[in-house]
Amino acid sequence: MSSKLKTVRAAHRRAVIKLLKKDDPAEESQQDVVKLQSMMELIQTKQKTLSELNEKIMEIIEEEEDLDKEIEEVGMYELNIQIGITKIEKYIKEVTNKLSERKGLLLDHFAKRWSIEYLTGLRKYHRASGKHNGQVNIGDVVQLESESPRLLWRLGIIEDVIKGGDGLICAAKVRTSRGLVTTRPIVKLYPLEL
Repeated sequence: MSSKLKTVRAAHRRAVIKLLKKDDPAEESQQDVVKLQSMMELIQTKQKTLSELNEKIMEIIEEEEDLDKEIEEVGMYELNIQIGITKIEKYIKEVTNKLSERKGLLLDHFAKRWSIEYLTGLRKYHRASGKHNGQVNIGDVVQLESESPRLLWRLGIIEDVIKGGDGLICAAKVRTSRGLVTTRPIVKLYPLEL
Protein backbone atom coordinates (compact mmCIF):
# COMPACT_ATOMS: atom_id res chain seq x y z
CA MET A 1 0.00 0.00 0.00
CA SER A 2 2.82 2.40 0.89
CA SER A 3 4.57 1.88 -2.46
CA LYS A 4 1.35 2.69 -4.36
CA LEU A 5 0.92 5.92 -2.41
CA LYS A 6 4.57 6.82 -2.99
CA THR A 7 4.12 6.25 -6.73
CA VAL A 8 1.08 8.52 -6.82
CA ARG A 9 2.93 11.10 -4.75
CA ALA A 10 5.92 10.95 -7.08
CA ALA A 11 3.64 11.66 -10.06
CA HIS A 12 2.16 14.70 -8.32
CA ARG A 13 5.64 15.93 -7.39
CA ARG A 14 6.82 15.62 -10.97
CA ALA A 15 3.78 17.61 -12.14
CA VAL A 16 4.51 20.42 -9.67
CA ILE A 17 8.22 20.52 -10.56
CA LYS A 18 7.36 20.52 -14.26
CA LEU A 19 5.02 23.48 -13.73
CA LEU A 20 7.66 25.39 -11.79
CA LYS A 21 10.34 24.79 -14.40
CA LYS A 22 8.00 25.51 -17.30
CA ASP A 23 7.11 29.01 -16.12
CA ASP A 24 10.21 30.08 -14.22
CA PRO A 25 10.28 33.91 -14.29
CA ALA A 26 14.07 33.83 -14.44
CA GLU A 27 13.91 31.91 -17.72
CA GLU A 28 11.79 34.34 -19.71
CA SER A 29 11.88 38.11 -19.47
CA GLN A 30 8.13 38.69 -19.76
CA GLN A 31 5.65 36.19 -18.40
CA ASP A 32 1.92 36.63 -18.51
CA VAL A 33 0.90 37.49 -14.94
CA VAL A 34 -2.56 35.93 -15.32
CA LYS A 35 -0.98 32.70 -16.58
CA LEU A 36 1.41 32.65 -13.63
CA GLN A 37 -1.42 33.28 -11.15
CA SER A 38 -3.48 30.41 -12.55
CA MET A 39 -0.39 28.19 -12.42
CA MET A 40 0.09 29.15 -8.76
CA GLU A 41 -3.48 28.08 -8.01
CA LEU A 42 -2.84 24.74 -9.70
CA ILE A 43 0.36 24.25 -7.70
CA GLN A 44 -1.47 25.02 -4.45
CA THR A 45 -4.11 22.42 -5.31
CA LYS A 46 -1.39 19.85 -6.04
CA GLN A 47 0.34 20.77 -2.76
CA LYS A 48 -2.85 20.00 -0.81
CA THR A 49 -3.08 16.61 -2.51
CA LEU A 50 0.59 15.95 -1.73
CA SER A 51 0.08 16.87 1.93
CA GLU A 52 -2.79 14.39 2.20
CA LEU A 53 -0.69 11.68 0.54
CA ASN A 54 2.23 12.43 2.89
CA GLU A 55 -0.03 12.03 5.91
CA LYS A 56 -1.33 8.68 4.67
CA ILE A 57 2.22 7.45 3.99
CA MET A 58 3.36 8.55 7.46
CA GLU A 59 0.49 6.61 9.06
CA ILE A 60 1.44 3.44 7.20
CA ILE A 61 5.20 3.53 7.93
CA GLU A 62 6.02 1.36 10.95
CA GLU A 63 9.78 1.58 11.38
CA GLU A 64 11.16 4.70 13.03
CA GLU A 65 14.21 4.84 10.74
CA ASP A 66 12.01 4.86 7.62
CA LEU A 67 9.79 7.51 9.21
CA ASP A 68 12.77 9.83 9.85
CA LYS A 69 13.97 9.34 6.29
CA GLU A 70 10.48 10.09 4.95
CA ILE A 71 10.15 13.23 7.07
CA GLU A 72 13.52 14.49 5.84
CA GLU A 73 12.61 13.80 2.20
CA VAL A 74 9.24 15.54 2.50
CA GLY A 75 10.83 18.54 4.22
CA MET A 76 13.46 18.98 1.49
CA TYR A 77 10.86 18.68 -1.27
CA GLU A 78 8.52 21.21 0.34
CA LEU A 79 11.41 23.63 0.93
CA ASN A 80 12.44 23.49 -2.75
CA ILE A 81 8.86 23.97 -3.92
CA GLN A 82 8.34 26.90 -1.53
CA ILE A 83 11.48 28.58 -2.90
CA GLY A 84 10.07 28.25 -6.46
CA ILE A 85 6.67 29.57 -5.39
CA THR A 86 8.28 32.54 -3.62
CA LYS A 87 10.23 33.44 -6.78
CA ILE A 88 7.05 33.43 -8.85
CA GLU A 89 5.09 35.45 -6.27
CA LYS A 90 7.90 38.02 -6.13
CA TYR A 91 7.94 38.26 -9.93
CA ILE A 92 4.14 38.74 -10.08
CA LYS A 93 4.35 41.51 -7.46
CA GLU A 94 7.18 43.29 -9.34
CA VAL A 95 5.33 43.16 -12.67
CA THR A 96 2.10 44.39 -11.08
CA ASN A 97 3.93 47.30 -9.40
CA LYS A 98 5.66 48.26 -12.66
CA LEU A 99 2.33 48.22 -14.52
CA SER A 100 0.68 50.42 -11.88
CA GLU A 101 3.59 52.86 -11.95
CA ARG A 102 3.53 53.02 -15.75
CA LYS A 103 -0.23 53.61 -15.75
CA GLY A 104 0.19 56.52 -13.32
CA LEU A 105 2.98 58.04 -15.40
CA LEU A 106 0.88 57.80 -18.57
CA LEU A 107 -2.09 59.48 -16.88
CA ASP A 108 0.13 62.27 -15.55
CA HIS A 109 1.70 62.74 -18.98
CA PHE A 110 -1.71 62.90 -20.66
CA ALA A 111 -3.07 65.41 -18.13
CA LYS A 112 -0.01 67.65 -18.48
CA ARG A 113 -0.08 67.46 -22.27
CA TRP A 114 -3.83 68.18 -22.39
CA SER A 115 -3.34 71.16 -20.11
CA ILE A 116 -0.45 72.58 -22.08
CA GLU A 117 -1.52 71.85 -25.64
CA TYR A 118 -5.30 71.80 -25.75
CA LEU A 119 -6.22 74.42 -23.17
CA THR A 120 -3.52 76.85 -24.24
CA GLY A 121 -4.44 76.33 -27.88
CA LEU A 122 -8.11 76.81 -27.13
CA ARG A 123 -7.41 80.03 -25.30
CA LYS A 124 -5.24 81.36 -28.13
CA TYR A 125 -7.82 80.34 -30.71
CA HIS A 126 -10.61 82.23 -29.01
CA ARG A 127 -8.50 85.32 -28.49
CA ALA A 128 -7.04 85.32 -32.02
CA SER A 129 -10.30 84.56 -33.80
CA GLY A 130 -12.18 87.27 -31.95
CA LYS A 131 -14.74 84.71 -30.78
CA HIS A 132 -13.97 85.48 -27.18
CA ASN A 133 -15.68 88.86 -27.18
CA GLY A 134 -19.25 87.96 -26.32
CA GLN A 135 -19.76 84.89 -28.48
CA VAL A 136 -21.16 82.72 -25.71
CA ASN A 137 -24.65 81.34 -25.78
CA ILE A 138 -26.99 79.82 -23.24
CA GLY A 139 -26.16 76.11 -22.88
CA ASP A 140 -22.46 76.45 -23.84
CA VAL A 141 -19.99 74.46 -21.75
CA VAL A 142 -17.20 76.74 -20.58
CA GLN A 143 -14.14 76.70 -18.39
CA LEU A 144 -14.04 79.31 -15.63
CA GLU A 145 -10.66 81.03 -15.47
CA SER A 146 -9.11 81.18 -12.03
CA GLU A 147 -5.69 81.68 -10.48
CA SER A 148 -5.10 77.93 -10.27
CA PRO A 149 -3.44 75.96 -13.10
CA ARG A 150 -5.62 75.52 -16.19
CA LEU A 151 -5.98 71.84 -15.50
CA LEU A 152 -7.88 72.70 -12.31
CA TRP A 153 -10.24 75.27 -13.78
CA ARG A 154 -13.84 74.36 -13.10
CA LEU A 155 -16.35 73.57 -15.82
CA GLY A 156 -19.75 75.18 -16.09
CA ILE A 157 -22.78 75.63 -18.31
CA ILE A 158 -24.05 79.07 -19.23
CA GLU A 159 -27.59 79.54 -17.97
CA ASP A 160 -28.12 83.20 -18.80
CA VAL A 161 -26.25 86.04 -20.50
CA ILE A 162 -26.07 89.62 -19.23
CA LYS A 163 -25.90 92.45 -21.76
CA GLY A 164 -24.27 95.81 -21.11
CA GLY A 165 -25.59 99.30 -21.97
CA ASP A 166 -24.26 98.96 -25.54
CA GLY A 167 -26.27 95.76 -26.15
CA LEU A 168 -23.24 93.42 -26.18
CA ILE A 169 -22.86 90.45 -23.86
CA CYS A 170 -20.51 91.40 -21.03
CA ALA A 171 -21.15 88.65 -18.44
CA ALA A 172 -22.91 85.34 -17.98
CA LYS A 173 -24.55 83.35 -15.20
CA VAL A 174 -22.84 79.98 -15.10
CA ARG A 175 -23.86 76.81 -13.26
CA THR A 176 -20.65 75.17 -12.08
CA SER A 177 -19.96 71.46 -11.80
CA ARG A 178 -20.70 71.81 -8.09
CA GLY A 179 -24.21 73.08 -8.82
CA LEU A 180 -23.59 76.70 -7.80
CA VAL A 181 -24.70 79.54 -10.07
CA THR A 182 -22.13 82.31 -10.36
CA THR A 183 -21.81 85.43 -12.52
CA ARG A 184 -18.57 85.84 -14.47
CA PRO A 185 -17.39 88.33 -17.09
CA ILE A 186 -17.06 86.75 -20.53
CA VAL A 187 -13.31 87.46 -20.65
CA LYS A 188 -12.94 84.84 -17.89
CA LEU A 189 -15.00 82.20 -19.72
CA TYR A 190 -13.47 79.81 -22.26
CA PRO A 191 -15.98 77.85 -24.35
CA LEU A 192 -15.08 74.19 -24.94
CA GLU A 193 -15.40 72.62 -28.36
CA LEU A 194 -18.07 69.97 -27.89
